[in-house]
Amino acid sequence: MPAEAFDKLSQYVSEIEGTLMAVAFDEGLNELWRRPVSELAQQLSDTKGYKFILFDGVVTQRLIDITSASGEEVYLIGVRLGDNLSFKPGVKVLTMERLKHH
Repeated sequence: MPAEAFDKLSQYVSEIEGTLMAVAFDEGLNELWRRPVSELAQQLSDTKGYKFILFDGVVTQRLIDITSASGEEVYLIGVRLGDNLSFKPGVKVLTMERLKHH
């Protein structure tokens, strides 16, 4: 992940933590949308053009599969990783903790 992306996204961590919200950004780090985490899978399925997804939740296999289907490189950044994840090409998975301490 480019250093400027780390810097910009790490500023959002304290704002997002504990809110059960998700924020999507495009490649230029412009905010595209905010949704409750409960709507994240559907929103990812319904929209395109996102590059970074920062959310107060667990990175699950379903989210990896949905973002992989976009065919674009996408960064999923959650509070923690789910169990038994099968990573896919083009989907980069990080935790908020890693963002804070880059």
